[in-house]
Amino acid sequence: MSDVFVLRNQSGAFLNKSHEWVSAGDSKTLFRSVRKDDVINEKVELTVKQPELRIQVVVAQQADNGRIFIDDVDCLPKAESTETDGELMSANDADCKIV
Repeated sequence: MSDVFVLRNQSGAFLNKSHEWVSAGDSKTLFRSVRKDDVINEKVELTVKQPELRIQVVVAQQADNGRIFIDDVDCLPKAESTETDGELMSANDADCKIV
């Protein structure tokens, strides 16, 4: 596994490659970079367009298959999960390392 950086907003959702905020789905679709500078630049661009956003840079590990893990927990719950968004955000909050 290798370290990558991802973006998480104040609601606990992560930025995907389509520049949408998602709280469930496949972690392979998340926007990520091995360079922290690239993720910080993306954060700045997003907050200029939407000043109300509160975005955090989060360290994650990327497996060889592209799936992202934070503290050995899959970064995003599966979309078919029956949990409520509040419960999903709480699980993500506990597992993410903010840098």
